[in-house]
Amino acid sequence: MLAGPSGAAGSPAFRSLSAADISGVETQSNKGQPSGYAGLDTTGKVPMSALPAAVQGGLSYQGVWNAATNMPVLVSGAGTKGYYFTVSNAGTTAIDGIAQWNLGDHIAFNGTVWEKWQGAASSVLSVAGRTGAVSLTTADVSGLANVATSGSYTDLINRPTGPAVTTSGLVRSDGTVFTAASIGTGLSFNSGTLATSGLVASSSPSLTGNIRYLTGAGIASAGTSQATATQLTCDFNEVSVVVNGSNGVVLPDPGVGAEIVIRNAQGAVALLVYPPSGQAIDLGATNGGLSMGGNSTKIFRKMTSTKWYSQ
Repeated sequence: MLAGPSGAAGSPAFRSLSAADISGVETQSNKGQPSGYAGLDTTGKVPMSALPAAVQGGLSYQGVWNAATNMPVLVSGAGTKGYYFTVSNAGTTAIDGIAQWNLGDHIAFNGTVWEKWQGAASSVLSVAGRTGAVSLTTADVSGLANVATSGSYTDLINRPTGPAVTTSGLVRSDGTVFTAASIGTGLSFNSGTLATSGLVASSSPSLTGNIRYLTGAGIASAGTSQATATQLTCDFNEVSVVVNGSNGVVLPDPGVGAEIVIRNAQGAVALLVYPPSGQAIDLGATNGGLSMGGNSTKIFRKMTSTKWYSQ
């Protein structure tokens, strides 16, 4: 081998190379080996695989990823630390247990698994099914209808029905039980009259509007005893037929606190008013009748379970 000129007039002389001549030169077999040297990739750069983990920890943008088609293909638990992609198409590709990817999200490999961090575009996808700068109206929220502007309960769609009410303890003035009751806008019944003894207020209630009472007119008295007299069923009763002073009517029994009004519209004939069975009026005997003159009106109030007083 040529070692350099050493003869006269620069004539070259040949000798064998010594170790000193090649000191510090790497051999090709040391490429990519421990304590060797790193090669270059096709772009003239050191590949990431040749860099230490501390250097790889920095994020390295690799482009966009289609989460609907998994392109480029990403595999759970496999990748280069620090590589990350931005989601260009939302999708449900499952990568390391994550299957919801929205437009603008990012997926990065931490050296063990792929992780996700949400992009600004995925914070709110839509409002009431609309995107962009959304200004909501009542039509955008199902069920509100016009109640937001009218404030009326009746404008509310699918408004709840009132709770079920047991009919036990709710009776008519004649003592029979209601067959149905409901609570909605107020308290209503399908038929009959609510006995006032069936309503109890926890405090002094405030009533507005008109209070309606059950009234009866043109009532004909009958019989000659409590058992055969005409049974009254109303709060206000006008008895217009009284044949003789032995004819009578029987008070209804809505309960303690009830107030019943009776008018004897027969001008010249007295009318007998009987209490319900087992009860008495004023100082009269149990089941005894109270006579009220013709063309007169009396108010009967039930003060106890067996005692009525007239006025």
